[in-house]
Amino acid sequence: MASLIPKKYGSALYQLAVEQDSVLKYEEEIIHLRQILIENTDLMDVLNHPKVLQDDKIALIEEVLTDRVLREIVGLLVLLIKKNREAYSLQVLDYFLEQAKAYKKIVTAYVTSAIALSKMQKDEIKQKLEDIQNQTVEVKEEVNPDIIGGLIIRIGDRIMDNSIQGKVKRLAKHLEAIQLV
Repeated sequence: MASLIPKKYGSALYQLAVEQDSVLKYEEEIIHLRQILIENTDLMDVLNHPKVLQDDKIALIEEVLTDRVLREIVGLLVLLIKKNREAYSLQVLDYFLEQAKAYKKIVTAYVTSAIALSKMQKDEIKQKLEDIQNQTVEVKEEVNPDIIGGLIIRIGDRIMDNSIQGKVKRLAKHLEAIQLV
């Protein structure tokens, strides 16, 4: 779940993009900016360093990003710095990207399995989820051997647990409720 700060600022940027009818343009710019921030760890270190003055951080952002990224996005980063929330920059951008996916009617399904899935299995899961959701589904896979077998699928705040681990836990809970004499 998104924390309050990324949600607040990410939503504000998303609403601005919707008002300007430029969600796709903003999405493209934010993907590019996110890549810049991730690849340039020194830049993120400077932004997050408590001894670097706020004015220096703002000057750096404006120097590096002006003419490379939309001025509204640069303005958002400057605002985050002024409010001492620069540590949330990537999370704010990620929240915006989630909103942009929803705008394009794309949902993300997080699929956890005990072993890596083949391309054919992923495609089959994707197709079934698209039929159920009646919208485009992006599948993100995670391997967790602890679930023993089966799948755990999370879309938004809905979880479908069909793992062996989940079944064993439900069975144990049911047996505890029976309380045999």
